[in-house]
Amino acid sequence: MLHRGIPRRGSRMTSRRTDAGCLAEENIGLRERAAALREECERLAQRAEHYRDLYENSPDMYAVFNSGSTRLVECNETLARFLGYPRDDLIGRSLFSLHAQQDQGRIFDHFLRFLREGEIEDARVRIQHADGRRMPVSVSIAGTRDESGALVEGRVVMRDVTDVAGTEEALEQSEGRFRTLAETMGLVPWELDVDTIEGPALPVAGESRDDRLRRWSLVTRASWIGPQIEGVLGYAPELYIKPGFWFQRVHPGDRDRLLTGYAALVAAGESYEINYRIIAADGRVVSILDSVSIVRSADGGIRLIGVMADVTEREQAAAEQARLMKDLDHRVKDALSTVRAVAERTQTMCASMDEFRLTFGRRLRTLAHVHDALSARRWKGMSVRELVDTVLVSGDDAGRVSVGGPEVWLPIAATRVLGLALGELATSTAAAPASLTWQRFDDDGGASVRLQWRQSGPAAWRAVERWGLDRYLIEDGLAYELDARVALRLDVSGVTCDIDIPLAASTPGERDAGGDVRQ
Repeated sequence: MLHRGIPRRGSRMTSRRTDAGCLAEENIGLRERAAALREECERLAQRAEHYRDLYENSPDMYAVFNSGSTRLVECNETLARFLGYPRDDLIGRSLFSLHAQQDQGRIFDHFLRFLREGEIEDARVRIQHADGRRMPVSVSIAGTRDESGALVEGRVVMRDVTDVAGTEEALEQSEGRFRTLAETMGLVPWELDVDTIEGPALPVAGESRDDRLRRWSLVTRASWIGPQIEGVLGYAPELYIKPGFWFQRVHPGDRDRLLTGYAALVAAGESYEINYRIIAADGRVVSILDSVSIVRSADGGIRLIGVMADVTEREQAAAEQARLMKDLDHRVKDALSTVRAVAERTQTMCASMDEFRLTFGRRLRTLAHVHDALSARRWKGMSVRELVDTVLVSGDDAGRVSVGGPEVWLPIAATRVLGLALGELATSTAAAPASLTWQRFDDDGGASVRLQWRQSGPAAWRAVERWGLDRYLIEDGLAYELDARVALRLDVSGVTCDIDIPLAASTPGERDAGGDVRQ
């Protein structure tokens, strides 16, 4: 009874263990929170470093100055590099010290406006480099104020406008400077009198098309034309001053359209662009792009002012591009048809999907190699040796197949089908040494090339039995696509295949150089 209120020893130990467990859990939680805080601090430091790098290396120049003293308290490295000073040398300098003496008055006016308005937007000024050069910049300043509303700092953003300033200066040049510049370029400036002393050049009511063109051919004349016209068309500039000379040189098929366009220009009073053809002094047909504007004088007179450009080469390039796109479309369709035919044939001969994937993948790689080789040669075909190198010598069959023969040029149509056939022969007879030779023949029936594949011994036969050989792809494919004659023999003595392919009578790029034999 005397010990009823005393806790048992076991109870005290259980309580201590419970307290220790709670402390351990709290300790683990604190460590996890500390680790998370450290990771967050590292992320914040990385982010701060990222933004600092953006600030220092921004294409724009940043600076902060004290509004009272005008001294710089901060700037980025871009501004320091632009001015040619270390950044530490700029900090503490007056804002006015960044400008040349002759610019101080204008800078002071901008500063006063900043004090009045608290900001400046896109002001054009010049700042002085360490070497004395004055460089144009665009300046924007935003002020920061204290609690009383007084300006404390100015935050400056500057951008190099050297290129823009140069362009503006060029645009401010006089008409004489423009003409001088135009005469040194491939453009031909000109002026044309619409109303001439011989009579009005615009259409007359009730006038027929033929009469209008006839009158234009007699009265139209240039009042001035750039001397570079002689280099474009071969006629001396003074000839264009003669009435009718210019219009009579316009291609007959374009005269009506040209007259209608100029008449619409004068009626609408707007600028105009038109393409037409002119017959040059040497008989060439030159394509011209004319950019024309209308000018009305105070007395009501009308002049057309234009810039003429020779776009013959551009139009020829556009036509060539259109031809190439059409050719590319044909080649893509042809390639897809070939791939489809190979896929269908491979599916027919294969007994399982695994065999199909292996065989079709191999044939597709052969087509890809041939396609890459043709593309590298700008689709001008390739020689037999180049095709053999592409399909056999540069692949897994290098060293196993000896090749030799003269250089005979193949048209594009022959490369894919023959490449597939050679690849089929090489793969189906793998591990057995082979030789491939070719020779060109010229007779009354035309030119042809004969390829001879030779493998002797049982190794070739065993390889064919193991890997299989698609006779249809070699015999029927070459015969159908190239009108070739094929003699393929497979037996225990080996594998032989003779392929005779007729060649076009005038194959582009065909050469007669001799060949060599390589092992």
